[in-house]
Amino acid sequence: MNDQKILRSENGIYYRQNENNVYVLRRNIFRQYEWEISDSIQTNCVETTLKNEGFDFVGEIIMKNNEMPPQITDSTMGNFIVEESGGFTMSEDTNDRFVSTTHAAVRSFDQWIPENAQQKRYKSMIEKLEKKATKEEDEYHFNKESCMDDFKNPI
Repeated sequence: MNDQKILRSENGIYYRQNENNVYVLRRNIFRQYEWEISDSIQTNCVETTLKNEGFDFVGEIIMKNNEMPPQITDSTMGNFIVEESGGFTMSEDTNDRFVSTTHAAVRSFDQWIPENAQQKRYKSMIEKLEKKATKEEDEYHFNKESCMDDFKNPI
């Protein structure tokens, strides 16, 4: 699938088409990309592949390698969006039911052995998202000259 021919417009919009439809590649809130039906393709597109453009597949999910979250630069959004002041913080409140069940879920996910192809794709997708988030968190702490919490061993 990574070698499937797609089209890239001059302003970086990706398209694919078949005999019946035109699709545009859109990013969702999970930093995953999905093909949506489009009315048309922009002119002056060049042929490429998802792999050449830095995309990767996790099962049927399309993700962009090494993509950093977008930065909000529009000053009108300043009242609605809180800027990140620090990295991820692991909760240490072991008496909180939500915290303890979340930590238990993390531990049991690591021990879980998928039983079918769908479960394997799901686990692979979560592990890839986890790896990406860990890399971003490590980069954050490196820039702040601080240490990162051990996500894999919650309380």
